[in-house]
Amino acid sequence: MRFGVSRTPPARQDRAARDANSNAQRQCITDYFVQKLTVIIPTHNEARNIAACLESVSWADERLVVDDFSDDGTPDIARAGGARVVEHKFQSPSSQKDFAIQQSAHPWVLSLDADERVTPELRDEIRVILAADRPADGYFIPIRSYFLGRRMRFGAWRGERKLRLFRRALTHYPERALHEAAEVKGRVGLCRGAITHYSYRTLDDCFVKMRRYAEWGAMERHRRGQRASVLRLLLHGPARFARDCILRLGLLDGTAGLILALFDASQVMLREAKLWELATRPARGCHHCKPGERRSD
Repeated sequence: MRFGVSRTPPARQDRAARDANSNAQRQCITDYFVQKLTVIIPTHNEARNIAACLESVSWADERLVVDDFSDDGTPDIARAGGARVVEHKFQSPSSQKDFAIQQSAHPWVLSLDADERVTPELRDEIRVILAADRPADGYFIPIRSYFLGRRMRFGAWRGERKLRLFRRALTHYPERALHEAAEVKGRVGLCRGAITHYSYRTLDDCFVKMRRYAEWGAMERHRRGQRASVLRLLLHGPARFARDCILRLGLLDGTAGLILALFDASQVMLREAKLWELATRPARGCHHCKPGERRSD
């Protein structure tokens, strides 16, 4: 019996080499036809968030940060993370994202906020979409939100989806002071993978955003000609709390779910109060907090 190193027959080696070469050629062709993606991220003083956000989309062809002249080092952190940074004065969430779309270098755009992260599952799904022959023109993406460090599965954020992946040429953000939403001219699909959202890390964050959103919401309604109502002031807050806690099962999220429902209801009541203030004191109103104006709270 002879012992030695077994060798692959030359014919089999040639076949393996041809297969490897063919696979490499197919991969090159696939890479060539995969459409490219820009990730847009509007920022203002997001030093604590921007690095992790950029890391979650390190696979994208372009990462574009549109910064509202931050003074906490956000632009420097973004550049160090490989992003292209463009400074642009913030007027409203909608106009800032529209500007970012116009600055994008590639035909597909993924819109993120700095406190959001793309999951590996969504990353893989987006790659499949970009390589598809006839994908839709936009995609809603589930939002997996955290409140005070806890995942919210019920309540106001239950089943939340937003249109975040879209063709640049077919999409714009209609002007709104609050809750901006993209509109796509074309077919729309739904992704399974999610965006993770770390919106409210502390109660201080809640108070700041509750005031800001209430003021922006009041100004949006005032702009549309809506008038304040005592009935809405009395009933909308309790009705929102009942909806979030009971109808949407927010109590199943525990104490954090209860606190979130209370903040949501308080924001609605404060919005109605601000709307009344705008109607009764037009010269004063909320001039200190125009939609899109940034301030220190």
